[in-house]
Amino acid sequence: MQGYSLGGFINAVLRRTGRTLLVEGVFDQSLLNRLKLELEIQVGIPAKGQIDCVHILNDQALAGLGNKAKIGAIRDHINQLSANTSETVSQKFGSLVDREWDGIDFAIPLQKPWEPPTQQSGSFITLGHSIENYFFHVAGVEAYLRMFFADKLSGAFFQALEQRFHHFIALAISYSFEMQRIAAITRSDGVINHMHVEWANEKYHVLEPLKHDLLQRGIAVPQSYLDDVNANIDLYLQSHHQAEPGRWICHGHLGQQAIWSCIANLVREHGVDPATVTAIERGTHNNKFKHSADCLCREAIDTRIPLDEALTWLSA
Repeated sequence: MQGYSLGGFINAVLRRTGRTLLVEGVFDQSLLNRLKLELEIQVGIPAKGQIDCVHILNDQALAGLGNKAKIGAIRDHINQLSANTSETVSQKFGSLVDREWDGIDFAIPLQKPWEPPTQQSGSFITLGHSIENYFFHVAGVEAYLRMFFADKLSGAFFQALEQRFHHFIALAISYSFEMQRIAAITRSDGVINHMHVEWANEKYHVLEPLKHDLLQRGIAVPQSYLDDVNANIDLYLQSHHQAEPGRWICHGHLGQQAIWSCIANLVREHGVDPATVTAIERGTHNNKFKHSADCLCREAIDTRIPLDEALTWLSA
């Protein structure tokens, strides 16, 4: 697809009857459209506005920028246009971007109280690192496993899942922060698995095979890597006794992979066959996403900040 130029996209925004909300990725777009549908069902009338993904733009002025930076550049351009003309494009254009780790102090990230980002009308920021963090909730995980693996899992497993979920989060935070510290976020994608983690002494910790597999990827892993990750797991658990606020702080993609590695390790601990363990850990991402998005529609509104606010703005 050729895509819009920057000017062409702005013209499209102006021509539309309703407002436009621009997001970073196709999964963000899919989740918001699912929530938008839920709003239509509840209200009984079609919700106004259009949700676009930044991938539809193809302009040299945006070349080399990440998706979040592209949206920032588009917003800056629109604000400049609006300051010099009577056009209403700034009133019709909105965006939702990933918070990532903005505002996180990496010197004391596991001890300093976490603060949600400040929202502005028409300019929204995810509550946590990215869109995946909205799914880091034990109820959604339980619902997925009950739907697809009820014949393989026991009541004892689900009791343990409930009790240990904040331990999954502790490992996910420490793992993703360490990958950030050694500048290996992208290269470590997909590495961690259920054989890299272990439940011992009432907590999860990472094992030597993780370090080995990261080295196999060509990542310069420091000698103290395992000790550093495990020490930060302890630090989070000492400061926080539940999944909040950790579910919002860990990296979206790497955090998701770490959490499902811990889940699969727990499945293995309960004597489930290896094929099912792998299916749970590495199962179809699209199915997990769609199921999680559907569950999110049924959660309390305060767990969806600012997604509902963004859709209310879009439909105004």
